[in-house]
Amino acid sequence: MRFFFGSLLVSSMVLATTVASAQGPAGPEHPAPAPAVEEVKHKPFTVNINPLSYGIGRYGADFQYLPIPHHAIVINPFYASTTAEGTSNGVPFEQKFSGFGGELGYRLYTSERGASGFFVGPSLILGSYTASATGSEKVSFSSIGYAVDIGGQAMLKNGITIGAGFGLQNTKVNKDFSDLPFTAAVLAGGGWRPRLLFSVGYSFG
Repeated sequence: MRFFFGSLLVSSMVLATTVASAQGPAGPEHPAPAPAVEEVKHKPFTVNINPLSYGIGRYGADFQYLPIPHHAIVINPFYASTTAEGTSNGVPFEQKFSGFGGELGYRLYTSERGASGFFVGPSLILGSYTASATGSEKVSFSSIGYAVDIGGQAMLKNGITIGAGFGLQNTKVNKDFSDLPFTAAVLAGGGWRPRLLFSVGYSFG
């Protein structure tokens, strides 16, 4: 009987030693492995539209490319068309402004995921347009200026982006068009104008 219990004790000790050796040493010097951290994927391309700009007759989209995290190059081609109504010597008339333009800018984003997080950045504005009034010939004019925008943009898991912000622009027009309503003055009036940003789009890459 003593022999049986002695053999059982020895077998238990050998089994415990074998299991401990297979598991490896434990303790402060050998902590358990940390859980895997999900890698943040950088999406370098984003395409956005700004529905608010449609209200002033400006139709386009902006294309953003981030060659490295945080830094975006922004290209925004657009077509603009708006009208201004008034009277001259008691006779009503309508003046139409239309043409193509574009912006080339830079944005600094706080997020490493792409065009996401808070942002700030300047842009250069160029445009070539025509003005036509009732009973008058078309007049060509150009606009050049700059703008600074600030805001924020969120990127959802499926790549959809939603953003908002505001800014100021200053443009110079080589023709003088006086007494224009706000929507026409943004295009043909020159000077300082506010900018409201609301963007929806998609990021990929």
